[in-house]
This record gives sequence, structure tokens and C-alpha cells, in this order.
Amino acid sequence: MTGISGSLQASINALGGGGGSSIAVPQTAWLSVSGNNSTAAVGNPAKPYLSASNAVTAGANVLVIEPGVTGSYTYNGGKGNNLTIIGFGSGLCALNITATSDLTIVGNGQDMISISVTANGSNGADDNNNIPYGDGNPGGNGNNGYNVTITNANISVSVQGGNGGKGGDGLPTGGGNGNPGGTGGTGGNGGTVTATRCTITSCLLDGGNGGTGGNGSGADSYGSDNSGGNGGDGGNGGTAGALTATECTLIYFSNNGGNGGSGGANEGPDESGNASNGNTPGQAGSSTSLLCLSTVNLSISNYTMQGCIYASSFVDNGTG
Repeated sequence: MTGISGSLQASINALGGGGGSSIAVPQTAWLSVSGNNSTAAVGNPAKPYLSASNAVTAGANVLVIEPGVTGSYTYNGGKGNNLTIIGFGSGLCALNITATSDLTIVGNGQDMISISVTANGSNGADDNNNIPYGDGNPGGNGNNGYNVTITNANISVSVQGGNGGKGGDGLPTGGGNGNPGGTGGTGGNGGTVTATRCTITSCLLDGGNGGTGGNGSGADSYGSDNSGGNGGDGGNGGTAGALTATECTLIYFSNNGGNGGSGGANEGPDESGNASNGNTPGQAGSSTSLLCLSTVNLSISNYTMQGCIYASSFVDNGTG
């Protein structure tokens, strides 16, 4: 076989395919800057892919990434939730992953492969029904961040909860008092990250913010005893996620609970009506703790958090 780079040949040997002229490594795909998705084949290093997404769709669960490749991959569930990624230098080989499901990744060393994972929960929908009049329905809740497990890699990871949606404005009255605005949606909780033998350049675990309450509607203008509608309560913030780090170097992390949403505006009285009652902001979400079990080398140089740190061996080098 000819035309294979030294790094590809080294990966072949590492996977046990160094002897003989016919090489087949099932479920393994090679990524190269000169790859061609149309002619590539899983299991054949002589036919590398250009795109990680194409390789995984074709059935690969082991990706060998040549120097110079910065690949992107979107995981939406199904195949590809458990990947092994082989690189040849963390400054030379990188893979950016966007996930909308839980994900497990194994690399071949902190100094060999860089992996960025974004697995945030989606935001709740604003209540936009009956625009421009409003219907007073609650905003949608934010979705929780996903759970990511990573071993042997240089990583940045975000599993933040989605923000709650805005409550709908109060339905205009057909007579009498104004109607209240809808409650803001609750922020989603942060996901969990489990890391072993990793350099963690950034880990974001924050809960989503609560949605803003909808505004109250005005009172009928024909009654001296009519009141404007209350603004909707703000949604509660989501709870922060948690990190379990074993034998890791942690450079930055954030695990704050989400902010409570603002209450909607109260509609004031008409020329002869009464003022409405107050509205209530959402409660801020709580934080969990950074949990480090059997950690041998954990060094935090910058962080923001609301919880506690537990570690069997912990060196704090920074300004949290």
C-alpha cells in the first residue's frame, strides 16, 4: 500500500494492522485533510474521510485523526454515542462535538488529542401565541444539559441548562379587570461531566436562567373598581450540574445555579381603576458541588462557583 502518511501508518501499527499488505480495521475510520467523503471507507486507512460526521454515519466508532485536522461532529442520538478518538498531538488534532444526547468519549492521551463538547440543554419556547394580544400562557421550560464522560484527552466541555421561555402577556379584557401575564418557564438543570486523566481547559455546568413573566393586561376603561392585570411570576433558575474529575488538571469551571426570571410588568389602572398587585421574581437555582473522587493531580487556576470542593488531593493555584 502506498501514499499513506507516517502518522496513519503508525496508527495502523498501533491498532494491530502493521503486518501484511491487506489492512482492514472494522469500525475504524481515518480523517485526513486530503480525505474524500465520497470515496472513503470505514476500516480502510488508504481511504480516509474528510468529515467526522460522515465517518460516524458510515458506522465508525473509532476515529483516527491526522495532524492538521480540526473536525466537527453533531451527535443527535443513536449510533456514535460511544467514541474512541486517536490523535497525534493535542495542538495538531482536534474534534468539535455538538451533542443533543448523553455521550462517552475515550481519547489516547491528554497531549495527543483535543476535544471540545457542547451538550447544552435547549431553551424553552417563549409564549408567542395570540400575538400581538397575548394569552397569558406560561413560557416553556428549559431542557437539562446532557451527561458527558471523557477519558484521556485535552477537553473543553459545556453541559449548561437551557433558559426558560418568557410567559405570554395577559389576554386583553372584554370587560372588568385586566388579566395576568403567564409565568416564565423554569431554567433547565446543568448536566454532569465525568472526566478521568484529562486536562480540562473549560467546564461549564451552569443551570439555565428562569424565563421572564408576561405582562398583565389593562383593565376595562368603564369601571371605577376595575384593576389592571398582574404581571406573571418569573421562572425559577435551574440547578447547576456536577463534575467528577479523577487525575485531572482543571483550568476553568463554572457551576452556578441559573438566575430567577424577572416578574412581568403590572398593568396600571385606567383613569378611574385600581392598581394591580405585585408580581414575584423567580428563585435562583441552587449550585451543586465540584466532586473530585480519587483525584491525584487537580489544579484549578480560575473558577466561578456557588458550591463546595471535595478532593483527596487538591492544589488551588488561582483566584476563584
